[in-house]
Amino acid sequence: MKKQNKSTPVTLIAFVITLFVIFVIVAFLLLGKGNTNANTRPRNLTYDTGWTFIENGSNQGTVNLPVKMTTPSSGISVLKKQLPSNISSRDAIAVRNYHQLLHVRIGDSIIFAYPNLGWNGVGNIISDEWIVVNLKPEYAGETIELHFTNTSMFKTSFNISNVYYGTDNDVVQHIRSTTFMPFLWGLIIFLIGLFLLIMSAVYARPTDQRPNTAMGAALLCFGLWLLNRSLMPVLTRFSGALYIFAVLALMFVPPCIFLYSYYRNKEHRQISMKCYIVAIAADVFIMLSCIVIRYNANIIAILCYSLAGVGIILNGVLLYRSAYGDKANLLTRTELLLNRTEFLANIILPIIIIAESILFRDRMWTEMSMFFRSGLLIYAFIYLVFVFWRNRLALSDRVNVTNRLKENQLKLMMDQIQPHFLFNTLSAIRILIKMEPDMAYDAMYDFSKYLRANIDNVNNIDGIDFASEVEHIKSYVNIEKIRFGDRVNAVYDIQCDDFFVPPLSIQSLVENAIQYGILPKMRGGTIWLRSYETNDYDVVEIEDDGVGFTRDTAAHLFSIYASDDDKVGMESNQVLRTALTEVMENLNLTDSTGNPIVFTKPVKNNDLTEEHQSSSTMNIFLRLREMSGAKFEIASTEGEGTLIRVLIPKN
Repeated sequence: MKKQNKSTPVTLIAFVITLFVIFVIVAFLLLGKGNTNANTRPRNLTYDTGWTFIENGSNQGTVNLPVKMTTPSSGISVLKKQLPSNISSRDAIAVRNYHQLLHVRIGDSIIFAYPNLGWNGVGNIISDEWIVVNLKPEYAGETIELHFTNTSMFKTSFNISNVYYGTDNDVVQHIRSTTFMPFLWGLIIFLIGLFLLIMSAVYARPTDQRPNTAMGAALLCFGLWLLNRSLMPVLTRFSGALYIFAVLALMFVPPCIFLYSYYRNKEHRQISMKCYIVAIAADVFIMLSCIVIRYNANIIAILCYSLAGVGIILNGVLLYRSAYGDKANLLTRTELLLNRTEFLANIILPIIIIAESILFRDRMWTEMSMFFRSGLLIYAFIYLVFVFWRNRLALSDRVNVTNRLKENQLKLMMDQIQPHFLFNTLSAIRILIKMEPDMAYDAMYDFSKYLRANIDNVNNIDGIDFASEVEHIKSYVNIEKIRFGDRVNAVYDIQCDDFFVPPLSIQSLVENAIQYGILPKMRGGTIWLRSYETNDYDVVEIEDDGVGFTRDTAAHLFSIYASDDDKVGMESNQVLRTALTEVMENLNLTDSTGNPIVFTKPVKNNDLTEEHQSSSTMNIFLRLREMSGAKFEIASTEGEGTLIRVLIPKN
């Protein structure tokens, strides 16, 4: 309960901060769209007509912008036009380069060069952006030349965009106004990714947030790429460095998507991990090859989009299996709804990618249309709601688990001091007092230790050291030996005991082994309690040579549905059902003929006989898993015995 109260305010604070950041940035951009001197603003900033187009030294005549260009590797394209006869000191011209080197000339002088200051990009990757060049009054009537040099090792086709002319403030504000919505969409996607990462950190302890962390990182990185692709002139001084940063962010998107698929679909992790390794290898190859190869950014974008598309399709297939496959009937209605919603939301992404490639193929890869941005935003919003819903259910599950653990611990204690147990034990001691006084003395000592340990541990949720649990077990076994004589035998092989376990947990497994394994045999049997350590685990083994699991006794342990239509109890809680699934993954049961006992569908309590409908064993496993992080291995052969191995992580 405390965890829920702490997490919710932190999440709300993070959400409020995120909204505030969005508000500040949007307000800044909106206020910056206007000109403080509206009366002097020109009605039309376009400067697109009357340009002379020269391609690789060949005059192509006069063109109006925008115009499509096809330039070979290291090819040069030139646009020429005479400037107005009157130029003020605040006038500027704005042009966009498409990953080319750009020189702006007046006569024989270069008045602007991109990249400047000797900077030639990072790894031979040149940005594309809006470039604003300030003009001087003495340039009036001169011919301005725009020289575009292809930086790619490949022949490329691209459009020369519109050219704007006016005061520097008007030009910048006009570009901001045309790029505002793409920038805003990218900003929202970026902030959704950031918020997912914040939520993942907040909820990391009570729930598994690794899939959300991976998806949050993917959306954040792609949001950074879209922010840069909006070409909003925000930090023009650092635009080249920001572009390289955006390219690196784009390269991280495919690995994050495959990582999400790896954590989200536990049953198909191998293929996701292989794809993840391929994506990482591709990124490393690109980064290393950029040192010696002149890349057009389109090539990097195509590779990243292709890998991301494969990841999206793979995730869609795996989500379909979890939502509509054979194991979908293991899910509750709520979880089934969530899985199917996530699958349907995932379909949005390949649809918008296909539509983008058909409708906007001329500016695909580095030019993202609002159609693509809107579709991605819809997916991101659905996923955010989806995560909120799942986290809310997970916290509710955790509260239920905490309450159930407390109830189970109290129930275990009460079960072990039931009146008939007390009466039978005291009767056996009473007989011993007359026949074997020394044995009666020892028995009373064991009985008092047993009762004290049970009472002391009623409210103990911190765990006890295994040495104390062993003493408790020995007291219990000695009492049972008094009651049943040679039918109960115990062998102890304790090699380590300096680790913690939930109170009454291992003792309860020993009790179950005696009650349901050894005593049903006419001649009784032996129970072995062992402990040892490996590099990663402290291991406890409880083994008996009793009757073993039959199909019915195993089924009641792993039943998860109360009835066909009423899903209550174990199946309504994700934590409990996950614990059950983990136990069943390491289950090796065979019947008396040596054939394996396999459960191919959920077992329902109302399908079992009455004697097999109540078991506390699963609750014991749950307490060990939640309080100690334990894993379990269970092997049993009908008529020969059972081995339960509890592996407790050393950390």
